[in-house]
Amino acid sequence: MSLFGDTMLGYLLITSFIPFIIIKTLRKLTNKNWSIIIFWCFMIIPIFESFGFFQFYYSKLSILGFGESLSYMFLYLSFFLLLPERNKKFYTIKYKNFFIIGLLCFGVVMLRPNYFLQFISFFLFLGIYTFYNQRENKDKLIKFFLIIIGFSPIFLISLHNWYFGEKFILLTAASTIEENPRVSPKIWINAMYDLLFFKLNYDNWNIILKNLKTWINYYEIWLIIIYLNLWVGLFRKNNYFLFRIICLSLIISHITYLFYAGDHRYTYGLWSMCLLIFFRDFRYFYSKKIFVKNFKKLEFNKDFSKSFYNFLDPLKN
Repeated sequence: MSLFGDTMLGYLLITSFIPFIIIKTLRKLTNKNWSIIIFWCFMIIPIFESFGFFQFYYSKLSILGFGESLSYMFLYLSFFLLLPERNKKFYTIKYKNFFIIGLLCFGVVMLRPNYFLQFISFFLFLGIYTFYNQRENKDKLIKFFLIIIGFSPIFLISLHNWYFGEKFILLTAASTIEENPRVSPKIWINAMYDLLFFKLNYDNWNIILKNLKTWINYYEIWLIIIYLNLWVGLFRKNNYFLFRIICLSLIISHITYLFYAGDHRYTYGLWSMCLLIFFRDFRYFYSKKIFVKNFKKLEFNKDFSKSFYNFLDPLKN
């Protein structure tokens, strides 16, 4: 407040760095040409706005004072640090980066607890992979534990709740308030149990379908395609292990919205992450298998003119 007064200008300034994180991430996931084109879609052309992949939304949330913008900035930054440089392996990342990644993941969950399931599943499967392959390189265990240490301040939230609230609450009591889950587990159990006996409980299924529409509506084919791509990425044998684990953690994160409302500002980060994975898969898998054979220009491998880079490339490299 000493710098910006009673305004959101400081918060808006911090979250204005999101586009630079996005384009740096795209450079690792695709290539220079693709990253510039997608970056300007993120900035001014709302082609992917259904996924929350549009800077205007983050600026709007910052001005309104919501914590999602900072949470998603931490999410994208952790994803960027998690990605190895091209043609390098995951465990070649520096030691300090593993700790910072864990700390950023803690920041995401602290601001948006509905992403807790995503990170817990990611750490679990990464841990299983690391312990299974530790004989090849002992450094893998050290780097994995650095991520966990970075994420460990999450327990301070539980300690705070126990000390001041005098009862154990993992993150927030809001998740257990009866009014907050749009569909309780009981409704799902009853609905599925009735199906086993070829019965259809219309009341339960109306509640379930109404909630699912806030997550993916039946006409949102673009969301369905991006979601199905996670399953393709999970089972595709030639997919790098890190991206298979990320795909699995994102699939598990989507389970949250079977019970809670998948309102846009709660899911911007999740859908944008799914979209970033799709950009990588399209660049290295779908375009080569389907499009490049018939439309070679879609590969965008050849450099554009120098004037194009000077004018449109914010990184200038």
